[in-house]
Amino acid sequence: MSAEPTRAAPQSAAAPSPFPPIADYAFLSDCHTGALVAPDGSIDWLCVPSFDAPSVFGNLLDRQAGTFRLGPFGINHPTARSYEPGTNVLATVWRTPQGWLLVRDALTIGPTDHEDRITPHTRPPADDDADHLLVRTVECLDGAVEVELVCEPVFAYGREEASWSLVGGDRHAADAAGGGQTVRLTTDMAIGIEGNRVRARHVLQPGERIFCALSWGEELAGPTDVEEAHGRLEATAPSGSAGSAVVEVTRRSCRSKKVASVRDARWISSTARARSSAERMRPAATRAQVSGSRFSGPARVPVAREASATSEAVPAATTTR
Repeated sequence: MSAEPTRAAPQSAAAPSPFPPIADYAFLSDCHTGALVAPDGSIDWLCVPSFDAPSVFGNLLDRQAGTFRLGPFGINHPTARSYEPGTNVLATVWRTPQGWLLVRDALTIGPTDHEDRITPHTRPPADDDADHLLVRTVECLDGAVEVELVCEPVFAYGREEASWSLVGGDRHAADAAGGGQTVRLTTDMAIGIEGNRVRARHVLQPGERIFCALSWGEELAGPTDVEEAHGRLEATAPSGSAGSAVVEVTRRSCRSKKVASVRDARWISSTARARSSAERMRPAATRAQVSGSRFSGPARVPVAREASATSEAVPAATTTR
């Protein structure tokens, strides 16, 4: 008599979920649609061109429903991440055995000079509107770090896999089509098509920057180089905003070797955010009076090992649990 096949026991409701808690996701928006960014750097939810459109990336609900990751190869847990104060631009700091990376993500907004044909709306026009563009940049702050890009859209709420085709002959742009939609990925990394996904890998040297952008706008237009991508982010988070101070603090601290641990990175990020918020609330005359103080410039922020008592009083930046 043959033995009956063994049945797998159902998963306990108390067992850890393979999905990140919803509170661990960062939210990006351009007022037309929104994206959810997982702690590992993956876009796990995005509907284009609007909030009520079918999803392009649906990894939030189904691991086969599409995702878009940009980050260090083989590293899935960031050191620190937070919104640049006063903006909806996400800044993520990564520490790897080889060095440090800074990744910035945004659904960009910029000056507009004509009617929006992608998501027409009846509200009064403003000086700025959505670019219908997801922009992601990576900067190597120290060491040499290998960066990986994996873009795997699945259209119509995970029902239709993407059909990819290269645009031009330089392997820096490709169109993904499916479910009656087409989006275009552009990057300065050399990309390759593997079935229903696009991949790219590149080793960044100190000070080197790369970008990628996903467009669903008019004529699928998007940035063509890292400077233009950086300009899109700066238009979304102007250089005079408090967010730029946080980014500059992170750059200078890593490059000057001041960041020796994860705790240092979290403390620096928290301190920069707190100082930037206080700076925005301080009257202009007061700002001028204290411009020469030791907290007035991002290059002079102390690190945790120099002021361990103070670091305990500063709330930690948003990080993975």
